[in-house]
Amino acid sequence: MANTERLNALRKVALAREEAGKARIDSGLTDTQRALLNDTYDALLDAESTLLHEFLQDEIEKLEEQAEVLAKLASRLQRSSDALKQIGATVKTVAKVLGVLAEIIAKAATVGLL
Repeated sequence: MANTERLNALRKVALAREEAGKARIDSGLTDTQRALLNDTYDALLDAESTLLHEFLQDEIEKLEEQAEVLAKLASRLQRSSDALKQIGATVKTVAKVLGVLAEIIAKAATVGLL
């Protein structure tokens, strides 16, 4: 699923979850209606969590790919000439930062912080 589609789905799920959340506090509901709304709210929360996780996983993969590309370019820059060594060193640092950021986000998502 493309990011735009996933984000649109996420918005719709979040709106539906908010609506179900507000509706379930209505004092005029029967126990059956409240239970139905609670089940709906929980299912929407699960769907929202899944969509967020998938989106984060895609973004992590993109960061990892970008870090890899930049690391290869940095290596080529550093080997090409003395004039390009400094640029290569800077790009190498950026590649490392992106790689570490991807790792941090992946670990945070794995333990449920995101």
